[in-house]
Amino acid sequence: ITLGLVLQPGHHSAVAATAAAVPSSTGSWLDFLKGLVPSNFLGLAASTRLADGSATTGLSFNVLQIIVLAVAIGAAAVKAGEAGHRFLDFNASALAVFRLLLRWVIRLTPIGTAALIGDAVVRYGWESLAALGTYAGAVYLGLGLVLLVVYPALLAAHG
Repeated sequence: ITLGLVLQPGHHSAVAATAAAVPSSTGSWLDFLKGLVPSNFLGLAASTRLADGSATTGLSFNVLQIIVLAVAIGAAAVKAGEAGHRFLDFNASALAVFRLLLRWVIRLTPIGTAALIGDAVVRYGWESLAALGTYAGAVYLGLGLVLLVVYPALLAAHG
């Protein structure tokens, strides 16, 4: 808390106060529980927006709904016994393919990160990124203090 009060990492950001305001409405626990169950088989939703006289269609999904659906399908496949083995074997093969694809994506990540940083510099300029860098530096300094000061003090106090 002291580090945040001294450095004030968000003070120099260009975020408007209206963007940081408390939301006008919040969901309840019942809304959260209803949101766990997908409204369709794949948990996908399409929406169309009108902006500047043109229509934009987007596809969105809720990851938590997909996880709930995957757990239900997996439990049913295991419970099906012998009839579910082919399905589980197919999923094991698909997992091997996706692991290989993920390995390729991970190897390309540094190139994508450099491109995203370049895009951020072009869009927002160095001033906005400097404020973000100050914030990130304050977070890392706080984590370093916890790791190098607080934890050793706790270890020394409790043997």
